[in-house]
Amino acid sequence: MDKEEKENEGVATGIVVGNEINQEVARLHRDYSKPVKYAGNRHRYDSASAKVNAKLELFKQGKIVRDPNSGAELLLRKQDAKLKYGRKWAEHLAETDHTVPVQKVHQEYKNDAWISDADIREVTNDADNLQVISRQQNNAKRARTNEEFYGNEEYLEEKGIKLSAKARKKAIETGKKAQQDIDRKMLGKKISNIGKEFHNTGLQGAYSAGAMTAAISATNNIVAVIKGEVTPEEALKNVAKDTLTSASTGYLVTGSTAVIAQSLSKTSSPFIRSLVKSNVPGQVVSAVMATGGTLLKYCKGEINTKECIVELGQTGVSICATGYAMAAGQALIPIPFVGAAVGAMVGAAMSGGLWRDLQAAIDSSDRARAEYEEVKRLSEQVIAQLKQEREAFEKATQALFAQRAQAINEGFALICEASQEDDFDTLTAGLDTIAKAFDKDIMIRNMDEFDGMMKDDNMAFEL
Repeated sequence: MDKEEKENEGVATGIVVGNEINQEVARLHRDYSKPVKYAGNRHRYDSASAKVNAKLELFKQGKIVRDPNSGAELLLRKQDAKLKYGRKWAEHLAETDHTVPVQKVHQEYKNDAWISDADIREVTNDADNLQVISRQQNNAKRARTNEEFYGNEEYLEEKGIKLSAKARKKAIETGKKAQQDIDRKMLGKKISNIGKEFHNTGLQGAYSAGAMTAAISATNNIVAVIKGEVTPEEALKNVAKDTLTSASTGYLVTGSTAVIAQSLSKTSSPFIRSLVKSNVPGQVVSAVMATGGTLLKYCKGEINTKECIVELGQTGVSICATGYAMAAGQALIPIPFVGAAVGAMVGAAMSGGLWRDLQAAIDSSDRARAEYEEVKRLSEQVIAQLKQEREAFEKATQALFAQRAQAINEGFALICEASQEDDFDTLTAGLDTIAKAFDKDIMIRNMDEFDGMMKDDNMAFEL
């Protein structure tokens, strides 16, 4: 198999594995999704049968059952408790309590990517987390932890629950131990689930990658046998070797990528979560398997974006072309993987034209970039000049208005003084001061000039 055929096989296998990863990631997301709120979803986690069985098992022993905290006798049936203890029957009726509340466990593990609803239900309803106590305590405790409940003396007194300090301390320690047991069991569940899902998703990837590679390798080797380039025995060995290698790669890549993607799906970053939900993991794997170390160099900053595209060349473009061609080939030739294999080879051949168009676009982009830089340089010069002119104009305007403001204030002060003194000369002096600030002349400066103007027959007045 020549280099080009090997690249085409890598592209096709990468796309198949990428699609398989996306499907497995979607499945994992469904299998391990949990409701955000506990309210309204209690039935998913709280097991009534587990609580009943825990209580019955305790009374089967034939001994007097006592409350572990108060020491009071507990009875199995309500009517028996009422008959024997009257109004204090609630202190003697046995009920099963979740030592660590189910709601608290759900709150702690609802965002865990590897804990399922079934895991929460199983662990919280395990015998280690169930304790038979009085109805009085169980009703008052509700969704509180032992520390929150038995550590609050004021609340216990309000509910009429009388316990010694020693009993309360023991109950708090029981709660802490139950929490440790739950955390230990949850960790075991997570490890088990990750290992199980890695294997299951890996098998799916191995099957898809191996089948696709087998179809493409068989096609290429049949052609090679017809051309006399290899013997039938050599062709069979080549197909077996290619298939085994591809299946091994598919197993490791699919298993590890699906596990990582599921783990990241519960990260605190909305950006990372959106990438995982947008089929990005499979697309990345498709690209990496098809393009080798080019993307690695790009991620390390050794090459820029354009250099990355140029270096990827026809192989990189064929990722897209081959993917569409595989779908078309499978639709036209509905034989599992055979149609996809034929489509992949057609797509790889088509990608040559696409790459030439992309290369031309890159060259055109370089020219456009150079023109843009020149326009940018000239624009920056003009903008700098306009900025200088604007600053000079603003400075002159500010000085002019500062001078006029002073003259207006002085003139207005004279006008105010004239109105108080009934002094016409001072009034005209104020008006003249304001007029000069705007390069105007009021033509009169005192009462004599005013009288002269009024007696001048040649003076024209406008209304």
